[in-house]
Amino acid sequence: MDTGTIPTTSDTANPYETGPFAYACDMEDPLSTVRDLLTGLMYLGQGIGDGGEAVARIAEIARDRCEELEKLRGDLFHDLNPRRGEAGHAGGADTQEVAQ
Repeated sequence: MDTGTIPTTSDTANPYETGPFAYACDMEDPLSTVRDLLTGLMYLGQGIGDGGEAVARIAEIARDRCEELEKLRGDLFHDLNPRRGEAGHAGGADTQEVAQ
């Protein structure tokens, strides 16, 4: 896993393909997969005899944390959306007036 600096977008780069917004988009599928695997592990742990409850509980805690990450990813997605300020889009001019 590359732990280098996250590159920033240039003025000519497509914000939907590179940069922070693209990273927020790219996080959706891996987080969803991890959540689904942890849910399956919870069910599996419930069916195991000795120690199964511990496995299920560990998976439940990890899944809950994963769901917190999914919410943060969603917040980033909406905050970084290049069309955020446009009318008709989440966080756009017309939706901000309703929120006030």
